[in-house]
Amino acid sequence: MMKTRGCEENFGHVPGHGLRILGHDKIVCPENVIPRDHLFFRKKGLSLVEILVVLMILGILAGSVVLGSRSSWLRRSSPEGALRQAERFRLWLGRKVVEARLRNEEFVLFLPSFLPRGSLRLSWGSRNVSEIWEGEGYFFTSPGVTTSRFALPLGTFTPAFTLNVHREKHYSSSPLAEVVVSLYGRMTLGKRFP
Repeated sequence: MMKTRGCEENFGHVPGHGLRILGHDKIVCPENVIPRDHLFFRKKGLSLVEILVVLMILGILAGSVVLGSRSSWLRRSSPEGALRQAERFRLWLGRKVVEARLRNEEFVLFLPSFLPRGSLRLSWGSRNVSEIWEGEGYFFTSPGVTTSRFALPLGTFTPAFTLNVHREKHYSSSPLAEVVVSLYGRMTLGKRFP
């Protein structure tokens, strides 16, 4: 008789019963081992509910990937998306004008004149700080104007400019929308749908 961890049995007492050796130094009592005829071991496949739950999770993940990629595709290819992007630029530039008036600080806006670019740079005068505005898939040109300065105390843009919003980064692509910035900082949207 052998006493191990509260189990008293003869090691070779009955075949299939008694102590079982797991690994090199672990001995497990038969009371702690799940019998092979337990319901857990009988189950061979998945139930219908489990399969439906897995399919539902996969469907949600696939749908979110498709919607994410499709929304960026729609945003880049639609004229309405270009108009939204022009409106977004107008609001951003309006906030910078307000910020310049509150800080009593001038800025220079660097514009792409010939080749469309996907971002615009704004440099503050006295702080020597630059900010970048990203076009999120759209490209911009401003024919004939490379820089425009916002000057105080009158709050004027010199020179006034028109910013065209393009779908493609090619000089021959036609603009889909435009933002017209006047001398006194009035910003209006225009659409040029093909």
